[in-house]
Amino acid sequence: MQADPPGEYARAAGSLWIAPQPIAWTKTSAWHKAEFSVYGGPADAECHVIIQIPYRHQGLTALASRLSVIWRGQRVRGLDLAEPSHKDSRGRTVPTPHRLCYDAQGRERVGPVDLHQESISTEEQALRWLLRWCGIQWHGMWVDPPP
Repeated sequence: MQADPPGEYARAAGSLWIAPQPIAWTKTSAWHKAEFSVYGGPADAECHVIIQIPYRHQGLTALASRLSVIWRGQRVRGLDLAEPSHKDSRGRTVPTPHRLCYDAQGRERVGPVDLHQESISTEEQALRWLLRWCGIQWHGMWVDPPP
């Protein structure tokens, strides 16, 4: 029987890592997108990190990305800097920027992120913050998406 993705991810966090590799950006209809495979979990568990930056925010100082950790096809952790507000499990509105995860019972937990307090002012800092929070090691070099 397959474990639930959020619970299985939580048990693997801390032993997960991304192999050193350059960031390879692709273009979708509205986003610059980069994806990393994540290793260190069960052999059959597909895990990856996705970074999405909208075109309209290229060159602007405001952060506008959406960063996700996907485990077995489900977004189990994330940091949203460009999305609209999000409702938490109690129906309260959590403004952007916010992070999300799932508790042991599989309930989505959404909370605000203070970018100033967390020293996040660039997309790279947002990615590194997310990976630390998620227990994923990455020692790669950031490369901005193409203009």
